[in-house]
This record gives sequence, C-alpha cells and structure tokens, in this order.
Amino acid sequence: RASELQALMVLRARDVLLERNLGIIRRNLEIVERFLGENSDLFSYVKPTAGCVLWVEFKGPLTSTELGAALAEAGISMKPSYCFTPDPDDGVDQYFRIGFGEEKV
Repeated sequence: RASELQALMVLRARDVLLERNLGIIRRNLEIVERFLGENSDLFSYVKPTAGCVLWVEFKGPLTSTELGAALAEAGISMKPSYCFTPDPDDGVDQYFRIGFGEEKV
C-alpha cells in the first residue's frame, strides 16, 4: 500500500519533477558541451538526441581506463569503455561515458 501511495504522489507532482530534472539536464549539458568544445583537440562526441549520457572519444595520450584512474585520484567519476563492452581489447578503449543528469556533474 505504501508504494502505491508513493507512486500516486509522484504522478501528481510529475510536471514539477520533470521541469526540475530537465532543467538540471539542460544546464549540465551546456557545461559539458562548453568544456568538450573548448578542449576539442582532446575530445569528440555526438550530442545525444535524448537522455543524459554522452559517449565521448578521448584523443589524448591515455586510454580511457588510464584517464579514469587519473580522474578518480582527483575525485572525478567517469565510466571507461571497458564497463560497456564484453571485450576490453575491442578497440574502443579511447571512449568513455559521461552522465549529466544529476545536480553535481
């Protein structure tokens, strides 16, 4: 019963929740795109048509796994390509994923 009541409360507040979450996504996408554009010598990407995830190519001297380790040391989280492919040696180790749907990116 409690879960049904929670679902009803969320449905009643859907417009407010959608506007809030879409605002977060739009602001964060602008920040991420600005950063990637200013560093286009190191990154390339295709703007998503839906959702809040970018699949980014890193054109720098590191693999995405090495980049992820370096960023983790600085407290920054990213998901290297090995998280999304069954074969870590399939030639996509220069790619990583950025999610930008949360308050803090």
